[in-house]
Amino acid sequence: MNTHSHLTEEEVALCAEAILKGQYESLAPSLHQHLAQCPQCADEVLMVADVAEIPAVKSNGRIVPFYARKAFLTVISAAAVILIAVLIIFNFSEDYNKQVALNQQDNKQAIQHDSLPDSGPAQKDNLNASDSSRFQNNTLPIDKQNQDISNSKDHQQALLASYQPDENLEKLAQNFSGSYRGSEIKIRSKNILHWHQGDSLKWINPNKELLNVEIFNNKGEKKLSLSSSNNNALIPEMPNGLYYWKLINEDFDLLFVGKILFE
Repeated sequence: MNTHSHLTEEEVALCAEAILKGQYESLAPSLHQHLAQCPQCADEVLMVADVAEIPAVKSNGRIVPFYARKAFLTVISAAAVILIAVLIIFNFSEDYNKQVALNQQDNKQAIQHDSLPDSGPAQKDNLNASDSSRFQNNTLPIDKQNQDISNSKDHQQALLASYQPDENLEKLAQNFSGSYRGSEIKIRSKNILHWHQGDSLKWINPNKELLNVEIFNNKGEKKLSLSSSNNNALIPEMPNGLYYWKLINEDFDLLFVGKILFE
């Protein structure tokens, strides 16, 4: 893939789907590198991932999931491109008119300055101070704009980094993707849970055994510990990113490892 061009629509959809499925690590290294270097593509991937979270809709009596709505996303992307182009043209025209007015004002002041008699160093110093102040005022918005762009790029890179999987926890989660360990405890939650307000981790605990839940971030750092003798544990809201959860019994046996996506 040409790292100097932007991602195609298919590549954007592929990256967004990988984030939603908690499989960001399965993407090609070239896609990882491009998203880290191109804030525009990173922003588009995150936008598509957000849109893809809209529940499936019914069409002619059947469920139409996100994958069947890629054409709709393409229309949204095209409309966004047109809107951005209009805004760029409008801003360029406005900046150009301001620059023309400023040049005319400078020329007028230069003519007036040439026609005035020399009144000494004090008046020249005042004129120089005025020119310097106007120059500084004109450059401040540009500096602020550059700072805003830098902050936006840093935020996008940090957000993508929060979905990078932890190697060790990822292996554990994959080991539990096909079967559940433990003779009595049966897991009811999905292997990958997309968190919504009020969601719980669920299992079947017929003997009311005391179970411990440990939640880790994508760097392998433990962020929360819970205990329950019921069949579930409420998941509190946490910062966006990829998380892992472990279910452990009183004998410290690892019963299950799953993933939680906060988006």
